[in-house]
Amino acid sequence: MKVMDPYAEIINKLIDFAAETDAVRAVIAIGSRTRTETPADEYSDLDLIIVTREPETWFSGEIPAGFGNVRISFIEPTLGGGRERRNIYDADKDLDFIIFLDQWADSGVLEELKYCFSHYDEADCLRALQATHRLFARLAAAVAEKKEYPYPADAEVCAAEYLHLA
Repeated sequence: MKVMDPYAEIINKLIDFAAETDAVRAVIAIGSRTRTETPADEYSDLDLIIVTREPETWFSGEIPAGFGNVRISFIEPTLGGGRERRNIYDADKDLDFIIFLDQWADSGVLEELKYCFSHYDEADCLRALQATHRLFARLAAAVAEKKEYPYPADAEVCAAEYLHLA
């Protein structure tokens, strides 16, 4: 018996939509459905990060409505203080769209951010963690300077040493 991904039709419609517009800059699947070692169960939702130039069309529900039969739709807060559009398609497909504006940072930060993700082998995880540390340390120092807050340089040196950067 062949098991089909219950989200395949929605995902394919999203892929087609993203290919037709430059408003979608990236789609990133996260959460339990992306795991391979411990797969999600049949009740797990699908979490997608959408990087877009037009966040309000996602938050309004206009774009997600084009991917299937939306039965329930609402906006809820994320753990990080943002918002996500949550849709229940048909009666059994729970899909969370976590929306990010693609112009939320300058081009240098966006370029560095590319190196902050790994492929889950040990060496690549360390590389991504080191890249994330360098980016966040640089941004934290810039914010501290702009806001005239003291920067915890000793803590940053300690973290860099721990990550074998010093």
